[in-house]
Amino acid sequence: MLRKKRALALFIFFLSGFFLLKVGVIYSQDTKPSSQVDTSRLDKAYEDYSQQFEEYQTAHSDYVVKKAQYLRFKTLTSKSDAYDATLLMLQKRDDVVVSYIRILKTKLDVVIGITSLRREALQIRLDDEIGWFLDHKNKLSSAGTLEDLVVDSNDAKVRFDSGGPLFYESMANMSFGRVVDFQERLTDLFSSIKDKVEDIKSEQREDYILSERKLQNIDRWILESDNRIQRGVEKQTKGETDMLTFISTEMSGALGDYNTTLTSLTEAQIYYKEAGAFLREVIREIKIAEE
Repeated sequence: MLRKKRALALFIFFLSGFFLLKVGVIYSQDTKPSSQVDTSRLDKAYEDYSQQFEEYQTAHSDYVVKKAQYLRFKTLTSKSDAYDATLLMLQKRDDVVVSYIRILKTKLDVVIGITSLRREALQIRLDDEIGWFLDHKNKLSSAGTLEDLVVDSNDAKVRFDSGGPLFYESMANMSFGRVVDFQERLTDLFSSIKDKVEDIKSEQREDYILSERKLQNIDRWILESDNRIQRGVEKQTKGETDMLTFISTEMSGALGDYNTTLTSLTEAQIYYKEAGAFLREVIREIKIAEE
């Protein structure tokens, strides 16, 4: 009987630690706010997560103590204390998950470059996850035994695993949005500079006419910039296609899909930065005096 109780207590402890580890891993991914948006709501969401996490750690520490006392003394009082500590720890764990998902939801609301349709679709799905964990937290108090709490804890683990791809998909969309915003601003700049170059080419005033050598250099930089933008768009499109895999993936493969998406988006961003560098060469060529 003691062996069974010990295994039960250790199983609950294992689930809580394993579950928290996964929350920490996902939370550590790139969810920093853009400097171009109002981040006050996001800051509040981070503060709420930090508070919930601290409360969970306190509850978990108390749970470890009460579990040890129960395994040592095996009295009705120690069993009741262990039950109460386990219940509170699991409730606080649900609070941590809810506050984490709210960070993702808020981040989606403030990040740039994401269409309203894409944002709302993800937020609706995140709301479903928040609702499930809130209901699960309320349900925990109805558990009659430690065995019932183990079942409830496992339900939360299964649900969190099933929601993992959604969490990674949300973060991938945040990165995608930033790349889209970069591409749109770069494309506008490219068009403006290209139009200006055409105006310069049609200039008839002698003091403003550029030499053939300069115009050839400018055309070369324009072409190089255009090529980089097109290659960047290809990688950006691939990144968007990569995100479709989150629909059918499981938690075990979600991180790999997320990294694959980020690789494509990072390559797109590199091409865009190179395009920007070539545009700076165009501006430099226009500004410097004829030799």
